[in-house]
Amino acid sequence: MAGFGKKEVKKIHKTEKTISAIKIIKYLPSILIKPPGYFDSNQTYISLFYLLFSCKLVRKYPREVVNKYSFNPYSKIFPQLFVREKERIKDALGAANTIEHVGSTAVPSLGGKGIIDIAIAVNKADLDLVTQQLTRLGYEFRPTFSTKDRYYFIIYLPDPEEGTRRYHVHLTYPESNEWKKLIGFRDYLRTHPEMAHEYAEIKKKAASEANQDGKKYRALKEYFFEKVSARIILIQ
Repeated sequence: MAGFGKKEVKKIHKTEKTISAIKIIKYLPSILIKPPGYFDSNQTYISLFYLLFSCKLVRKYPREVVNKYSFNPYSKIFPQLFVREKERIKDALGAANTIEHVGSTAVPSLGGKGIIDIAIAVNKADLDLVTQQLTRLGYEFRPTFSTKDRYYFIIYLPDPEEGTRRYHVHLTYPESNEWKKLIGFRDYLRTHPEMAHEYAEIKKKAASEANQDGKKYRALKEYFFEKVSARIILIQ
C-alpha cells in the first residue's frame, strides 16, 4: 500500500497509546490507496490520523498544560490540516455553509501558537442547530469566550508534528461584524507582508512578556488589531 507501512503504523501507535495495533491493521484497508509517491510523509500521517479519528479508535487527547501562549514558526502543513478538518465539518454540516481558514495559521510565513482557527458562516437562525452538530463532532462549546454573534468552540485533534493540536471554530453568520473582522484581518495580512512581519514580532514579544497570562497576552496585541482594523475601514 502506497505512502506508509509497518514503521509508520508503529510510530503512530507509540505516539497515541490508546490505539490498538490490532485495530489499526483491521482498518488499514479503509485508507485510500494512491499511486506510489502520491503522499508525502506529512500527508500520510494526517490521513492516517484522521482515519483513526473517524473510526473512533483515538478516544482521548491530552490537553495542553504549559506554554499555551508561545510563538512557533509557521508550518507548511497548516493548510493541509485545515482542509482535512474542513471536509470533516462539511460532511456533518452540509456544503451550503461557508468554512474559512482564519487566524495566524492562515497567513503564510506568520508564526504563532499554531492553533488552526476555522470560521464558519451559517444562516443566523441555524446557529443553535449547527452548535449541536459541532458538539457531536467532538467540539466543546465555550460560552465564556463567545458573543451573541459568534459562538466559540475548541477541539484537540491528532497531529503529525505536535502529537495533538488545538483547533478553534468561530461560528457566526455572513452579515455579522464578527465574520467581517475575521476575514478582513486575515486578508489584510495576506496582502500586506510587512504588516504580517510586524505582527509576528508583536506576537513574539507578547509570548515572552505575558508569562502565560492570557489577558496580558491579548492586551499586548490589542493595539495592532486596532491599527489593522482602522486601515481595513479606510480600504473599504
